[in-house]
Amino acid sequence: AAWSCDYYEVDRVYAADGTYTQVMKGFLRDDLNIECDGSDPAYQEIYRLCWIFIAIWPIGVPIIYLLVLIPLRRSILEKRSTRSVRATAFLHREYDSSFFWWEPFYLVQRLLVVGFLQWIPSDTDRPFGLIRLTMGQVVALLYMIVLMFVKPYKRFDLGVLAISAQLSIVAIFYGASYIKLWDMLEMEDPGTTGTDSLTFKITGFTQSWTLSLLIFSFNVLSIVVFLAITV
Repeated sequence: AAWSCDYYEVDRVYAADGTYTQVMKGFLRDDLNIECDGSDPAYQEIYRLCWIFIAIWPIGVPIIYLLVLIPLRRSILEKRSTRSVRATAFLHREYDSSFFWWEPFYLVQRLLVVGFLQWIPSDTDRPFGLIRLTMGQVVALLYMIVLMFVKPYKRFDLGVLAISAQLSIVAIFYGASYIKLWDMLEMEDPGTTGTDSLTFKITGFTQSWTLSLLIFSFNVLSIVVFLAITV
């Protein structure tokens, strides 16, 4: 998020027995001149602006789409070509009339995957980075399952393309989770390499680039299968 902060040790307070307490201070990740402090007016302004734009785009746009489509549902279901239906065709023309609301649903799914899940920390707390990837994979997988069962698209090739693209996203999340786990294990066992390493014993790979190659190959295969089905 734009208001994300990184925390650094700026001082140490020593006790009589020689132990010390770290004094941490947060700075805006995108501008280290701004302190993440409620008393800093610059940070307060950024925080307020972020929530305004969140209300406008990730929250507001799907709601606006629904508010536009719901009053037109009878005309869309009856396939009447009114002026309003034609003006909003970009929101519903690719879907069966009973799924005129699918575009806002699709948009919410995309916003969850690329937007709201970014609020889960990753760099400062490594296990939470793995949780973020896992949650993204779950959201993408659930959407793909729904897509396969309800089949909202009018055209068969668009349905196959949507499922293929979603399958690629699931594969990317799965591979990214595996790579994240591989990196975490490597940091826990830095002195061991090859088949004796902890990373190999748990993941079955000695290098993370082989995982990337596997993901890339799978996505290329998905494109080939899509072309074979539709062409």
